[in-house]
Amino acid sequence: MSKIRIKNFGPIKEGCLEDDGFLDIKKVTIFIGNQGSGKSTVAKVISTMMWLEKAINKGDMIGLSNSIFHYHSRFQGISDYFKPNSEIDYWGEKYSLKFSEVEVIPEKNEVEYGKYITPKVMYIPAERNTLSSISNIKGMPDHLLTFYEELRRANKELKGKRLKLPINDYEYEYDEQSDSTFIIGFDYKIKILNASSGIQSFAPLYVVSKNLAQLVIDSDETIRKSMMSESILQMNEEMAALEVNDNLPENMKVIKRKEIKAKFLSKCFINIVEEPEQNLYPTSQRQILNSLLEFNNLSEGNKLIMTTHSPYIINYLSLAIQADYLKGKIHSDMLLEKLNSIVPLKSTISASDVAIYQLDERDGTIRKLSTFDGIPSDKNLLNQSLADGNELFDQLLEIEQEL
Repeated sequence: MSKIRIKNFGPIKEGCLEDDGFLDIKKVTIFIGNQGSGKSTVAKVISTMMWLEKAINKGDMIGLSNSIFHYHSRFQGISDYFKPNSEIDYWGEKYSLKFSEVEVIPEKNEVEYGKYITPKVMYIPAERNTLSSISNIKGMPDHLLTFYEELRRANKELKGKRLKLPINDYEYEYDEQSDSTFIIGFDYKIKILNASSGIQSFAPLYVVSKNLAQLVIDSDETIRKSMMSESILQMNEEMAALEVNDNLPENMKVIKRKEIKAKFLSKCFINIVEEPEQNLYPTSQRQILNSLLEFNNLSEGNKLIMTTHSPYIINYLSLAIQADYLKGKIHSDMLLEKLNSIVPLKSTISASDVAIYQLDERDGTIRKLSTFDGIPSDKNLLNQSLADGNELFDQLLEIEQEL
């Protein structure tokens, strides 16, 4: 399991106040907190570190330096967050990356053969809902441009077929000839530009997440076709060098072929999503969460990392955790069907695979949300905000009584 420690970086000051300062990056990891508390900062650092670990494993980076580290942090727009006393300590599945203003030290972890699965790392930004109205990509931030390119690739792979969305029986369609996307309802068809803000935010998130989750479990040839040309060339060169090596017996070449493929072909999906609930009604938030959990369950190495302001996301995640607990105890088809009607069985998640962290914008700290029998505590910042609203209303009633 990967983990990370962040101190004095952007809005993060002391960082995590428990577990030796490390945050566990589990199969599902969620960050909650006020604006400016550092949720997206942590998610972007994790994204950068996982990408660097992948690049090192492929041999793209023989060594690391501060300048290289700063350069890659610009991709996520966090290069201005460094301070003289910044510290980032990442423990990946195969490599450790430790950063300070003095030096960057990559280290190779001792892992069992085959444990590290080359990931497809996708950062899905909150600005995704602007893509439906953008006609000129010039000047687009790198992380948004990357998402835009993945969306275009996913659209083209639909090949004119309609994709059923999990909200309101809508369907999604891409027309390559006009380079336009449409939302189709019961008796209408409109361009996504004219759809609600929630659909403009939700549809790209769903389309890309579904596409990438299915891609990494597809055939090697399909995955290869989705790779950058530089990576394809590099893999072909290594394969060619292997085949002409007469010093290796055939049984060793078989092993080496698998190692080269494992290094270049992404077989798991790291889905990092900002605000999946964006502009969505509570029941729609439940449906998108269930979809993301289902995609996350398709492959062993998949991870879902989210930032959220929504108490509903946490509450619906609690349903998925409790449903997973019950699923393991039920031996009746009738009860399983009833359970599936509440939480889809494909969308359940074990409590041990979930970590939720609360970030405080006032002191720059991070705390792990406590649980009760694996269920996230109701005493979290999001629910507290609801309680604060009730308290303020009680104060208004007191004023009314005084009148």
